[in-house]
Amino acid sequence: MLLRNACHKIASPVSLDFLVPGLIFTRNASKKAPVKLQIHNGSNKPNVPHIPTASTSSNYSPATILNKLDLQIQAFHDQLVGAPTDSQVALFNRVIPELRHALETSNITKAWRFWTTLKAKNLLAFFGPSHHDVYSRYVAAVCDARSPDLPWSRVEAEALEEIAVVAASGGAIEGLKAYMLSYVKLGDANAVLHSYQLYLSLLQENDPRQQVDDIKEDVKDEDESSTDVTIQSPVYTLVQGDILLLAVTAHIIQNSYDEALQAALQVRARIHLSSYEELLRHLGHDHPLRDKLTLYVPHLNAARLVARPGAFSRQIANLTRDFADKALEKFYRSIIEGMSGPNPCLTANASEKNIHGLVVMPDFAWASFITGFLRCRRIDLTEKLWDDMIRLGIRPSIVTWNALIDGYAELRVVDMAVDTWNVMLAQGFKPDAMTHRALIHALFYAGQPDEAMKRLRAFKESLPKLSPRPEESTVLVVYNTVLHGLLFNQREIEARNLLQQLQTEGPKPDIVTFNTILRYYGKQGDLKQLADVLEMIEPAGIVGDVFTFSIVLSALLKVRDDAPQIVISLMKKQGVEPNAATISAIIDHQMRAQTESSFRGALELLSKMEQSELPDMQPNEVTYTSILTGNAYWKRCRLVAYNQTR
Repeated sequence: MLLRNACHKIASPVSLDFLVPGLIFTRNASKKAPVKLQIHNGSNKPNVPHIPTASTSSNYSPATILNKLDLQIQAFHDQLVGAPTDSQVALFNRVIPELRHALETSNITKAWRFWTTLKAKNLLAFFGPSHHDVYSRYVAAVCDARSPDLPWSRVEAEALEEIAVVAASGGAIEGLKAYMLSYVKLGDANAVLHSYQLYLSLLQENDPRQQVDDIKEDVKDEDESSTDVTIQSPVYTLVQGDILLLAVTAHIIQNSYDEALQAALQVRARIHLSSYEELLRHLGHDHPLRDKLTLYVPHLNAARLVARPGAFSRQIANLTRDFADKALEKFYRSIIEGMSGPNPCLTANASEKNIHGLVVMPDFAWASFITGFLRCRRIDLTEKLWDDMIRLGIRPSIVTWNALIDGYAELRVVDMAVDTWNVMLAQGFKPDAMTHRALIHALFYAGQPDEAMKRLRAFKESLPKLSPRPEESTVLVVYNTVLHGLLFNQREIEARNLLQQLQTEGPKPDIVTFNTILRYYGKQGDLKQLADVLEMIEPAGIVGDVFTFSIVLSALLKVRDDAPQIVISLMKKQGVEPNAATISAIIDHQMRAQTESSFRGALELLSKMEQSELPDMQPNEVTYTSILTGNAYWKRCRLVAYNQTR
């Protein structure tokens, strides 16, 4: 084959110049003069253009570049494209400008004739992103200029649909978006869904095989614990949100809400607010459809997130981190409203999943909202959520109770935490290790260390009776909480005794255990004790993490100008390679600490990176992003604290 032969250094290799900008170099194509295949005089092969290298030290040989091109074509077309014949080259160069002119003048019939000519000769396979973009924009312009009440002829519809779908499968969606929208305005849902199915089919045909591993990794990151999503590769990852929205709209026109929900769950695409609002503007004349979309799409978006545990958890975490209680409340309200009404997307009853295909609100989601509301200091929303659970017939799980007690602990309302514990016991729930941890945490935070230690003894007595028996790592979380609580209440001797007990009796301390003690001595400025604890880490078979080194840096900055160099030496001693990534992570941790000394430490590290005082550790975009976001977060925290005191 053409490019395989080129890779094996067969004479007279062929290069398709119009593929190079689209697949390798991202060079702008001219709108006026299409790129042509060129032929050497006296040769029956197209010319190989000179490809400039990025630098004189580049390792790319012509064969390497062509091999890369070979793999990319294979990924996009599922097969290697053979070399074009002389007649195909001539035909391509003749037809392309005529096709463009026909589309520019809105002569759809003539454009269709040229398109089918290229298709018959298998020349559409040579289109790159620049071609897809140009033809997609032409289709969009033709559709936008058409009266919304004037339907297309059969030939026009077939031509515009195929050109738009082919372009959209290459990533240029404006044409398909405009074409589908024209039928939405006509109320022809079948035509919209026909285009959508063609789009899905073509994406499936162009299965980019070399992206399969990346797709699997992406799915694991976002949806690793989801069982509600049908994963289709590559359709799952490549469908564009604007196109999905129009398909959903078509299902709503047909009152097929179950199909609308399944369409949204079968792909990874998100329906963005801007796309949704733009569609509503286009449908200004169709008030019934606008009302349906306004009611349903927010519920659909909420259901999509609930069906993807990873994405859902990140959404809650982001809103909570930003203290965005209004947005968090709106998200929660969309979920609750999505469980009711004539066209629900979600359900609290797992049995309805198989009957109606609805998305089930899992236990952890209720607990996540409780945590988010309480961290935003919205006890009122937490109480409303609890009332909603009772109204919907949901029996709180132990995870939900734990979140409630832990949230009250963070707010230091120990009476509410203890009352919640007592109500939980009265309702027949048996606390697990994390429930004990939450109550102990609440008591320590409320300045009741004696009562907290009493609860620890009760936990140790109940441990053999717990079913299922917690893992050692879970039990260690309880002890780490106790260790932190003792130090928080200035009970250093008891904390050191507890550490010794863990070292001799178990569960064995982990890096969190040591970081907890290091943080205490770092804040106290007790460098001798800090050094003693550092000496315990390596013999325990544990390696320090970002938090360890950041804590040490904060402590040393108070007394040593060479603190960064000392920390880097410590990292090397523990087998951690200091580089831009690890130093940037330490800077990020310093910024998150939200103290003046930690800010100074972060800026000193950044300064040393910028001035090349730390060899081979130049700051990058991650470094600067940590500085900027940390600064913005501190300002938000101060604003929230100010508003709460007013």
